[in-house]
Amino acid sequence: MLFALSGLLLSASVEPTIVVTAPRATDAALEACLARRCGTRDDAVASIQHAQAQFADGQYPAARKTLRASLHRHQGATAQDPRAISALWHALARVTLHNGDVEEYRRAAMRSATILANATSVTPQERQMGEMQIGDAMAATGDSDGAARHYRRVGKMAADQGDIELEQLMTLRAIYARSGIHGRSAVRSALAREMEKSGLTPHARTVALALTAQLQDKDASAAVGKLDDVPVQAGDAPTLLLWTPKDKLTEQREAIARALANNDSTLLRILMPRSSEVRPYHWADIGFWIRPSGRVEGARMLRGKADESWAKDVVKLVQGRRYAPFEAEPGAEGRYKIERVTLTYDHMTPGGSLIRRRSGLPSYQFEELKAEERVGM
Repeated sequence: MLFALSGLLLSASVEPTIVVTAPRATDAALEACLARRCGTRDDAVASIQHAQAQFADGQYPAARKTLRASLHRHQGATAQDPRAISALWHALARVTLHNGDVEEYRRAAMRSATILANATSVTPQERQMGEMQIGDAMAATGDSDGAARHYRRVGKMAADQGDIELEQLMTLRAIYARSGIHGRSAVRSALAREMEKSGLTPHARTVALALTAQLQDKDASAAVGKLDDVPVQAGDAPTLLLWTPKDKLTEQREAIARALANNDSTLLRILMPRSSEVRPYHWADIGFWIRPSGRVEGARMLRGKADESWAKDVVKLVQGRRYAPFEAEPGAEGRYKIERVTLTYDHMTPGGSLIRRRSGLPSYQFEELKAEERVGM
């Protein structure tokens, strides 16, 4: 979720979320904090909360400005409060991803993760999380080889510490990260070999099944069928997304990644956008039920322009998701979620220009806006 590391500033036991709040209220709170010359942590919390409100209101550039201003005010505070500075960088990464600036996202995500990974004043679990997020940032920006190497490094660290399940999960991530290069069939085979291992934990096996389903080709029924063996989760277990239908924008990006990996310049020229047109981002909020069976029902747009075809397509994508089934009382409706989805465009520098702007590849970005409600549990 957006700004997830901000939860570290408040309580390690609190699941962070974005709560829709009027930007005017959070702006006043931030101004009051600055007026009394508040410290790094209070400034970070107030800035992140204001950026959350701006983000929920669709003001992505303003949210970015709020976070960068706080980072500028506390340039030398990383050693003093690594959690606060890492949280600010993490929030900036998520905002810039929705705003379409993949390069800035990678820089910010790597800064956030590296701060945690290298800090001596945080818990071993936080350092471990930082190491994993370095791999995630690499994977999200197309560095499949780098991500795979880093996941295996984290897996070795976990094995040295006796954490067998984390070692297995990192192995699975490393295999999946290279799917754009090795191809879906080869990676499915590699995942199948992992699932044949007798020592695979139940959670790791569930993740392997989910990754295998996501790597199925066009036949959605074959993909969903892979999930029939996923065990029912405990009623208080976190919601686990297993599968989502592939959208055309993701398929285009995967084709470009394969062309780059294979040095296919001809295909790359065909696939890469060359328009210098400045394209705005669009956003909408979608609410939906996750039934105890793991199926999604009732997906609909709550805020946004309902007549836009892109939003209608996203509602269908959300409706097609599969989550892990979970225990519930008879007659329970399940869990309700609200997510922000942004149709954004990568920033690029068009030919003949020196100015980077949002005019490149389109993509969908999702963030949870409201903590799930567990109704009738």
